[in-house]
Amino acid sequence: MQKRDHLFDLIHAMSKAEKRIFKLRTQRQGEKNKYIELFDKLAAMDHYDEKTLLAGIGDSYITRHLRQAKLYLRKSILRVLSDMHIHTNKLYETDMLLGEAAMLQHKMLYDQQYDALLKAERKARDNGAVLDAMRSLTKQMSVMPFIYSDKDKIEQSIDQRYEDLRNIMGEVQALIDYRWIQARMSVMLDTVGTPRDAADLDKYHDLMRHPRMQNPDHLDNPLCRVLHCDVTYNYSLITKNWAAAERAARGQVEVAMTRQAFEHLLPRFLVRQSQVYMSLLDYVKFNELKQRAFAINSGAMPLPRDTRHLFNMFNVQLLSHCGRFDDAYEACRTTAQEMLDVPPSITRGMEITAYYHFFYACFGAGHFKEALDWLRRITEYPEQEMRTDIGCFAHIAKLITHFELGDMDAMDYILRSCYRHLSRKKRIFFIESLVMDFISELNYLTTPGNLTQLFRRYREKLQTIRDNQTENAIMGLFHLDCWLASKIEKRPFPALVREMAGKRRAFHLMSYDRETCVHPMPDKTPSDETLNREPALNGSTAKS
Repeated sequence: MQKRDHLFDLIHAMSKAEKRIFKLRTQRQGEKNKYIELFDKLAAMDHYDEKTLLAGIGDSYITRHLRQAKLYLRKSILRVLSDMHIHTNKLYETDMLLGEAAMLQHKMLYDQQYDALLKAERKARDNGAVLDAMRSLTKQMSVMPFIYSDKDKIEQSIDQRYEDLRNIMGEVQALIDYRWIQARMSVMLDTVGTPRDAADLDKYHDLMRHPRMQNPDHLDNPLCRVLHCDVTYNYSLITKNWAAAERAARGQVEVAMTRQAFEHLLPRFLVRQSQVYMSLLDYVKFNELKQRAFAINSGAMPLPRDTRHLFNMFNVQLLSHCGRFDDAYEACRTTAQEMLDVPPSITRGMEITAYYHFFYACFGAGHFKEALDWLRRITEYPEQEMRTDIGCFAHIAKLITHFELGDMDAMDYILRSCYRHLSRKKRIFFIESLVMDFISELNYLTTPGNLTQLFRRYREKLQTIRDNQTENAIMGLFHLDCWLASKIEKRPFPALVREMAGKRRAFHLMSYDRETCVHPMPDKTPSDETLNREPALNGSTAKS
């Protein structure tokens, strides 16, 4: 495996605007052109290769002192990026003020240091950054003797700061508890994912039984509220409590809309709210949210490209899962060019997921050759860059698509290729082996009646895994049950998917209404009131 390089990764994580600003600032400050040349060479490389880099650099100093040059360039980039974020993101303003106070202390300008510390404390308190407020208060106590000459006044001020620190400790403890619960939940989602049995689910229940979650407090602190909503949202999706998940997502949207320090998190919170509607198969609410999100302006910046990318992908996915394949195919054609221009922040796994949903839209709409083109894009990627379930099921989907095309001559070769690919896995899912066995038996059929019996037999086998969570996760990629039923009943595949989606939607909405009655939502929700207006520009900072 190619060794990772920190400078290469940093440059490729920069946006086009950040790269342009960096080059302009460094050239304006008289930086030597050899470092700009090194920057351009690394930015143009697809993967880091030191030999290729050295061969393409004409400056002999860089080739002799590559390590030192890379360290200098990395520090220069971080310096420019830090300066950009301080002025464009209010999140770092308190840190900047505390840094100024430390510099003023070094210059023994204690009165100016004290003013900077007071301003930092005020901004930190306004946005719930209690740890920054504590840092400011402790430094204020140390500078008191240098700015006051009256002993009684010094003692009174120090005692007041001490009481403020004691009062803030409860809020700090709440923040620590919420951060710990959130971190534990994140680890479990990465390792366990969707609970597969009672033991896995108990791990999630244990976190929600924490006293801080049972009796939430200090939610007037915006950061505590964001962390509490984050845990509640993830747990609610796992337990399929859609009303609670929607309330948590809306709570985060409200914080992002009313606190400028959190406005950079607004796109993520909007995506979370959209995922609730996707789980409910509620396309009407999803489309309303999508239209409002596309119209929103976060300050002077439009909705980020990666968020638009996700909403477009979710739009195609939800239309397909609702059985509206013609609409999904039209959405795919409309946004395909935009989706192919993948933002740098979109991972390879997310890009491949989008290709798969495009395949499924084309397949359901009957455009099988276009569906094969999207599958080809997926199978050309290295295995380590894609989701395991999509990477493996793409080969199974290729078999099904060639069957729909009636291309039986290619089936034998594709089947062997599929076997070779899946044999490298430690485990083959039941659904994958079922489809391959089904394709293998096609060669021995002689009459249409035998084909119908074959469809019936394999549909009955499919019913045996209805309660298996792991296998059902694979079923979420392709409505295999509806496809088999369409062959047996001689009905269109999209019509059966629509029927199944209608039943699932009715069931989910029933539980959603029941949960909403138990925990009624306010008449005016944050997204309804504030989603179409810009956030306040006079807010301050907090850490998230």
